[in-house]
Amino acid sequence: IMIQSHMKTIGQRIRTARLQSGQTQEGLAKAIGKSKQLISAWEAGRAEILASKLADTARALGADVNWILYG
Repeated sequence: IMIQSHMKTIGQRIRTARLQSGQTQEGLAKAIGKSKQLISAWEAGRAEILASKLADTARALGADVNWILYG
């Protein structure tokens, strides 16, 4: 098992992209049809983003799906 604690999580990358795009959690939630609470849970690592919402989220953030997934 390879552990890289310096790597950001998917949730942290979503948060980074959201902040860089100037969006609030509420704004992103509205853009993709989800709740602000779910966005918060993704960013905090309390919930996993489903593949079906990953592309919508990346598009709403102007971010690359591969970057969100892998950094």
